[in-house]
Amino acid sequence: MELIARGLVSGVVVVALASACRKDKDGPPPDIVGKAVEPPAGTAKVRPGMTTADVRALLPDLKIGEGVLSGMLVHDTARANAKVVIVTDYKEVLVTSLRLVVMTADLEPELIRAWGPPAQPGKRPVWIDERTGWRAELLCFTGADRCQVDFETYKPFRADLFGARVGPPGPLAAIKTTSTIEEVKKLPGVLIQREMVLAEGVSAVVEPNRTAGVGRIRITLSSEARDMVVKAWGPPKQVRKDGRDVEVWHDPDSGWRAILEKDAARARVFQLRLEPYLPVARLLGDGPDIAALPMPLMGKPEAEVRAAFPWAARGRDGRSLDVLLPPSEWESYDTRVQVVPTGGKVTGVSIDLAYGTPEARDEILGLLKKKWGEPKQVESGGRKTWVFRDAGPRIEAVDTTAGASGSVWRITFS
Repeated sequence: MELIARGLVSGVVVVALASACRKDKDGPPPDIVGKAVEPPAGTAKVRPGMTTADVRALLPDLKIGEGVLSGMLVHDTARANAKVVIVTDYKEVLVTSLRLVVMTADLEPELIRAWGPPAQPGKRPVWIDERTGWRAELLCFTGADRCQVDFETYKPFRADLFGARVGPPGPLAAIKTTSTIEEVKKLPGVLIQREMVLAEGVSAVVEPNRTAGVGRIRITLSSEARDMVVKAWGPPKQVRKDGRDVEVWHDPDSGWRAILEKDAARARVFQLRLEPYLPVARLLGDGPDIAALPMPLMGKPEAEVRAAFPWAARGRDGRSLDVLLPPSEWESYDTRVQVVPTGGKVTGVSIDLAYGTPEARDEILGLLKKKWGEPKQVESGGRKTWVFRDAGPRIEAVDTTAGASGSVWRITFS
């Protein structure tokens, strides 16, 4: 009787084929696991994120399985009815998970004899070995005579995982807001768009943006890890963003912002989103033009604008172009610059500057006044407009105050 189980955790999958027979003809079968908490049969040196080429170099006796293991990379173990199967991603390039499966009604006594009492007892007992760097969780299926042990890389949580400044933690600390994805790939142990375990209760995924830079780093935290983040970075700003209560930190010097909120589906779990952002003060700059744009846009040929911003997309009206800048302090995704061409030349530009608090609203207005001087206030149809310049070009601002586009200052050049 044979069984194959594929793991769902990051790493390698160990599959043990176990027959209904409990003893070899010469006596009890060899132990499945050793005295240390780690995957058996020498597979502990296989780690999440390794390529299949790496694994073949470490385990030269790998072979292609047959029957239920057909097409899989198989490694023999000391027990005749146990095999180790290396499971990869859909591209068959990277190792993805690790699991030991045994056909038995209760595997816990054998694991206790080998590893001692579990660190976390219960229906799904957990063993942890800081020396080997592995965490093992046992699950036995009632009435199925089948147990499985999931192995995950174990890294104890340290109070200094998150530094004193807002930014990526631990092994990701070398990632800058200006880093390219190719640069990030060269960092030891860092994966792109794949979950990485940074420490007990902390995992992360690095996501690229549309220009091959770092778009965001999504970090899943236990409630204990969340408390350590607050201790490291100080009290966050409590705001309501996109209809949800969130906690926010900004670091204008590093260019990172962090948004923390409760996980929608799991109790005592939090989601932390680290993103490069462009402070409004830096976006506007000190001169008369918008500092974040490589050139003044008014009057420029449309073709020149397209060449400067090759990723610019056609706007929803089918006529304008949307130039996307990094998000400002309170923008959810990108700061949108709408460019309106007429007769092949730019005749209008608008920029939405989001704000999340009344203080941020007033701060942006203060920056606009500093840049263009005291405005005239014009009210028409119940809408107030701040006019900073009447012509050459005309510059005006409107406070949408939670309108269709959210709470933003809309700056228009015409």
